[in-house]
Amino acid sequence: MNLVVGATACNNRRDPVRFLQFCLGKAAHLFLYGMYGLSLVRALGGSGLVGARGLGLAALLVVLVAALDEHNQARIAGRSGRPEDVALDFAGFFGFLWPYGPLGALLRGTPPKFGG
Repeated sequence: MNLVVGATACNNRRDPVRFLQFCLGKAAHLFLYGMYGLSLVRALGGSGLVGARGLGLAALLVVLVAALDEHNQARIAGRSGRPEDVALDFAGFFGFLWPYGPLGALLRGTPPKFGG
């Protein structure tokens, strides 16, 4: 399998270690930004920002931190900062938010509650 992101190509047959490192790195980003976003939602909910305002601010902060992280990576030799990675980080936030909010509410049998 060839996996191409930006100018980087990883082939799982030619270099399985690099391919695994690449996949684990992306999975780590999904997990960390998902947890970061949920932490923001909970913290903002505890300070009174619940619902769409809290979610919007949390989403904005996730995108801002991800963009700053990519900007920093672009300045380091041997690294690259790509807009696709910002989108991936935001997807991690959204991916963790879905089970926490609407899906969790459906399983609990209550209306969705974000924050506090």
